[in-house]
Amino acid sequence: MSAASIIHPPMSRRDRRHYAKKLHKAEQAQGAQSPMPRAHQAADHALFETHRLDCEAWSARQFVGGPTVTSETCARGADKEDKAAA
Repeated sequence: MSAASIIHPPMSRRDRRHYAKKLHKAEQAQGAQSPMPRAHQAADHALFETHRLDCEAWSARQFVGGPTVTSETCARGADKEDKAAA
């Protein structure tokens, strides 16, 4: 026994215009919602860069002979990298 084929009749011009309008409205609504996550991503990236630069400065101080203190920022940056890799 073979499965019956489903035949879809072609949409009328009015139906195509209707669905095109709905699709356009949905795309506009999606575009209006997307700037917030982008702003959050930009803030997260800026924070990550700040941590990275702080770690580089700490490493330079250690190389020059600064105090042997564990950097909290470097530990947080390493934790964030581990979470991002997972």
